Amino acid sequence: MSRRSPAVVPVAVDTIQRAAGGCGDTTDDGANPILENVGILGLIMALAFFAAVWDAVRHHDTLFVEPMTVDSRGRILRLVIFVFLPLSIIFHELGHAVAVWSVGREVLDYGFYFVYGFVAYNGFGLSPTEQSMIALAGPLVSIVMGLAALAIGWFKPMRSSWSYLLLVFGALEMVNIMIFYPVLDALGGAGDGGDWRQIYSTDAPEIAIPMAIFHVAFLVATVVAWRSDTIRAGIAKRSGQVYRSPAQVGRRSELARIMSSAAGVASDRWKHPIELVADAQAGGIQMILRWQSDGFNRALLVHAPPLDGPDPHIEIHAAIRALDPGLPPYERPLNRVDGQPNVEELAAYIRRALDTVDGWDGAVTVN
Repeated sequence: MSRRSPAVVPVAVDTIQRAAGGCGDTTDDGANPILENVGILGLIMALAFFAAVWDAVRHHDTLFVEPMTVDSRGRILRLVIFVFLPLSIIFHELGHAVAVWSVGREVLDYGFYFVYGFVAYNGFGLSPTEQSMIALAGPLVSIVMGLAALAIGWFKPMRSSWSYLLLVFGALEMVNIMIFYPVLDALGGAGDGGDWRQIYSTDAPEIAIPMAIFHVAFLVATVVAWRSDTIRAGIAKRSGQVYRSPAQVGRRSELARIMSSAAGVASDRWKHPIELVADAQAGGIQMILRWQSDGFNRALLVHAPPLDGPDPHIEIHAAIRALDPGLPPYERPLNRVDGQPNVEELAAYIRRALDTVDGWDGAVTVN
């Protein structure tokens, strides 16, 4: 009896099944519902593979520069999904091949098709434990690759672009091998002899039980890590991003509401029409109040720096520019409000600033 170990993506899925039964589970007419279109899927993934590589080569001078841009982050993500994850199938299948050799059997065939890979071997006479060991070898390689990438990306100081690549690859590799592939295998999409079906075979409890404990521990740890502000902030810091906890997002939203409402209250029924503009810069919040009077464009900028800073406060700056383009503009800070005021308190500061700036004349722009 020969057996075959194939792998299928979306992200590097692998199975072991009987070669005589076709590639994986079969329908009544013998067609595999998942793998029957593997040639088309492999061609699509191959095109995406070479497109991602070509795009990275064309932009190699900016791909890993600091700080990362939105474009470079997208290119790195495409490299992970369309290049590194498919290539990980090769090492996954190599793990199966080493396990086959370790029990004294010969690898009869080996294939890699970007979304699919397999190792075929003669499984006649192997014990259930040996079959489970061969099934486990591929996922173990994937787990080692994923955990190694996460560990290096987390613990080794390096450019944020490299950390981002390693952390994304490690996370997707682990989610694929520990969540996506087991679910696919349980639903029959990975074949009648999928890795996880054989790993959890009741005929080899000495492998199934420890692996089940590890599997549950991984799922619990994943949920805990995802819900941890410390972990998420650490990932963001290492990959050149800004992370704000739900509490910080809530405070930021509340402050934005206070600033917007205060600007509206201060400008309501004032002596000149005022244009209100909300803006966000580098995590901060600001409201801009613009108006014209006595031949000048005038503006107030009510600005709050990022709330995760050591000194939360609101600054009020003013600017005035003559309608005549030949005269220079004039701007200066007016006030600072420490802490987080309520709407009425901030509105009073803004109204006083409006009156002050509206009283500036041409002499101010010259002095």
